[in-house]
Amino acid sequence: MPPPSLNDSDRRRATESAGQARAKRAALKRGLKDGSITLGTLLDQGEVDPVVARMPVVDVLAALPAHGRVKAADLMRQAAIAPNRRLGGLGHRQRQFLIEYLASRS
Repeated sequence: MPPPSLNDSDRRRATESAGQARAKRAALKRGLKDGSITLGTLLDQGEVDPVVARMPVVDVLAALPAHGRVKAADLMRQAAIAPNRRLGGLGHRQRQFLIEYLASRS
């Protein structure tokens, strides 16, 4: 199926929207890293905000303090989360596992 043909103003609007979404996701990851936002808050926000819901779980976990890509991948395996899963696609048990794991580490 070919992509839809867009006129210049539609293309410009889509580019601006994508840039705003990237900036918002980057700000949320910085907030996780510096501790100004918690994973539980981000998970709750992902239920109502489609930009947050589309964040890859591995990127969110890697943004946590003292975590990187390797620890994030290991944590995802423990929680039975697929490597390509996004925040909006997490199940209740997976969310609970992540929150309990992080609570036990602090």
